[in-house]
Amino acid sequence: QWRKDKWLRWKKSQKLLGKSRNINYKAWEYWEPDTESEDEGEPIVPRDNPEFMAMEMDMKERHKKAADKAKTAEKCRQRGNECMKSGDFVGAIEHYDEGLEYKRDNKALWTNKALAELKIFRWHDAVASCNKVIEYTEIFEDGFKKSADPCFKAFTRRAAALRALHRWEEAAEDLEDALRLFPKDREARDLLEKTKAALAESKTVEDLEKAAAAPALEEVEEVVREGPVRIEIEEESSEEEEGPEGGAAAEGATSKHAGSALRSLSQKDYKALLKGLGKDESERVKFCARRGGKNDSIKKEDSRKLDMRQIEEVMDPSKLDELIKDAERAGLLWKKRQGQVVPLRSDVKYLSSTTDKDEDDEAASFLGTVVPRVLGVLHVLSSSSDHHCALTAPAVRHVWPLITNSDWRHAVLEL
Repeated sequence: QWRKDKWLRWKKSQKLLGKSRNINYKAWEYWEPDTESEDEGEPIVPRDNPEFMAMEMDMKERHKKAADKAKTAEKCRQRGNECMKSGDFVGAIEHYDEGLEYKRDNKALWTNKALAELKIFRWHDAVASCNKVIEYTEIFEDGFKKSADPCFKAFTRRAAALRALHRWEEAAEDLEDALRLFPKDREARDLLEKTKAALAESKTVEDLEKAAAAPALEEVEEVVREGPVRIEIEEESSEEEEGPEGGAAAEGATSKHAGSALRSLSQKDYKALLKGLGKDESERVKFCARRGGKNDSIKKEDSRKLDMRQIEEVMDPSKLDELIKDAERAGLLWKKRQGQVVPLRSDVKYLSSTTDKDEDDEAASFLGTVVPRVLGVLHVLSSSSDHHCALTAPAVRHVWPLITNSDWRHAVLEL
């Protein structure tokens, strides 16, 4: 009956309007008559039909279950928010995950979960959580304006995670999408400007690398023009060099300075590094830039969802990343020397050995050499520009425990 009524109303409007271009034919396809109008009459329902009654009861039960799940998901969201307020970000993520088990299409749970993941530096997980919101609204809401607030949060939080992963181009696109929803948001505009500056800097690094590689390429071409070159390769026996204890000694010497580029520098080289970073912008750019991990197919066609397989590709770490690792190790060693470790059980007895003294001496040597250099380089970088200051920010949580040392306190506070 309602289909017939729909057809008659459409034919009537067609006669009245003629061939007007203002008719929204797509909207007519989804139009349904108002069941409360007087000329409609009561809907024809198969009364006293056992099959229909069973179906109606099943629909009511499903509706009740869905409502109960929505209430449970909302309670999980509230518990997660309480954990966020208290600083328990891992607990908040657990509550949000629990709520999503009951209602997967709750956009607030996904965006809140992404925020908690950002707080504990789970960048890839934050991107995946924001992807869910963006994908859902693209498919079921045909755009982002219907759910502008959660989509704005999804874009800005995904941009923050992408910035941490040095995915400047994708982060800038997300911030532009966010500003289309709320053009007057000041924080998003400021972050977009910083992201564009970082993107320009990354392109500068590429240009510098191409310029540096050009002379080497010319030398290779010159050798090729001159003709074949005879190269003699001498084989050396690794067994004769290492001997029974040589391998272990070489390995120990290598591991002593492994992962600590600053420690292996001489005092003269360290001062030259500081001088170069302080005066030459290109040196700072190359010091902070990551390499590799670029792929043009990071986005699916006609979609704002990011391909997580491309996001998870690891870039080559920058020299700044290695410095932050040194800062992390220094913070852990200092906490250990201060006794800030997990205590042993009362029934467990600690057995000291001669290696403990060697480890303590090694830790003291590492801290005495690396900490002043880490603080010096971080101070130069953070003082140069807002972008480099933001890149060095993750190191602050590692060097903060060093404030208890009187020799380093001023440098830590200044940083």
